[in-house]
Amino acid sequence: MDKSIDLVKKAIEFRGPERVPVNYMHFVAKDFKTDFTAKYGDDFFITPPAGFEREPISEKQSRDEWGCIWESFNDTMGEVKGHPLKDWHTLSSLKIPDNNPIRYEWVRPLLSQNYNKFKIAVIFFFLFERMHSLRGFNQLMEDLYINRENVEKLCDMLVDYNIKLINTFANLGYDGIFVTDDWGVQDRLMINPQLWRLIFKSKYKSIIDVVHQKGMKFFLHSCGHISSIIDDLIEIGVDVLQLDQQDNMGIDFLSKNFGGKICFFCPTDIQTTLGKNDHKAIEAKAKELIEKFGKFNGGFIAKTYPQPTDIGATEESVMVMCEAFKKYGQYKTG
Repeated sequence: MDKSIDLVKKAIEFRGPERVPVNYMHFVAKDFKTDFTAKYGDDFFITPPAGFEREPISEKQSRDEWGCIWESFNDTMGEVKGHPLKDWHTLSSLKIPDNNPIRYEWVRPLLSQNYNKFKIAVIFFFLFERMHSLRGFNQLMEDLYINRENVEKLCDMLVDYNIKLINTFANLGYDGIFVTDDWGVQDRLMINPQLWRLIFKSKYKSIIDVVHQKGMKFFLHSCGHISSIIDDLIEIGVDVLQLDQQDNMGIDFLSKNFGGKICFFCPTDIQTTLGKNDHKAIEAKAKELIEKFGKFNGGFIAKTYPQPTDIGATEESVMVMCEAFKKYGQYKTG
């Protein structure tokens, strides 16, 4: 029987694992009583995100390590309201978090205990998200056109920072790097795809090359309609695309155009399905994801959404999804 780490690698590399790997964990699940990992298993060991650390400054506000001020509401993650890079003249003095490897030594014994699982280090707010949290979204959108040189400098600083982090995680023995960068709105990319290729494509590739040189896999989480750059993501080496929404691009479209070229890592769609709490629809969607993304001798990994109550999903609905992933969790080819 394949160990969890082998299952995940085979799924990513389209080498026919014996079943669909799963990742069942929740960061925010108010009033949930089920231990989903204990009940359904988990092929991953994932540590808390680097870059998510915050210090409280008031009841609803906190400051992250980059100096961004977050405002929380309704017990959710919240959003950045205070942007430390208000003026490009302060770029040279931007506060960059300490990424001394010693601060991550605490995880070494945990990684040893979970040696048979696929071990992932998470980098929260990777490039684009970190840039607009530092600068402000609207301001960054203007900067892409009128302050290109400064945008490139900031991006290069983030590339250097992330590469140092990745080297630390590689030395600790992680198997994969998972980064968050939301690129899409409901029906298109947030920026012109050509602009994305001009500014960000090479930056991503330089980081992904390091990940691969260290023998790790690169996972990208991105929300929204990002189909215009998926071919580019495949070209530069993204191994796994983590999508919480698939229906806005279409599962058939994604499978036909990108299936077998990149591995998909998904819950049932959080907009159209999981948050609606229609159990028959949830089961049908879980089956469809496996059948259409996983028909390439691999290519699909099942997961839960880490903040289910934020989208209105009930505990019972999440259990229905997990049961469906278990019930239909065999790859079929053709």
